[in-house]
Amino acid sequence: MLVKYVKGKNGHLCGVVVAIDNGRTGWSACCPRDKFNKQRALNIAAGRAVKGSNTKPPHFITPHLEAMNERSEKYFKF
Repeated sequence: MLVKYVKGKNGHLCGVVVAIDNGRTGWSACCPRDKFNKQRALNIAAGRAVKGSNTKPPHFITPHLEAMNERSEKYFKF
């Protein structure tokens, strides 16, 4: 599994993007008023990668998600 933690403008962790297979990616983002929990964020992102999600990612996660899709194509190449 590929994992990329995302930092916000203030430099604190605020999200995570994961890839479990070629094109199977998931994301998780923390609400600004909440405290970021790495394990919980990783579980949510992995769950979205496995099951899929119809939820649109926040604007700050989108570029990281696109980069992870490209990275997963190269990493999980058969």
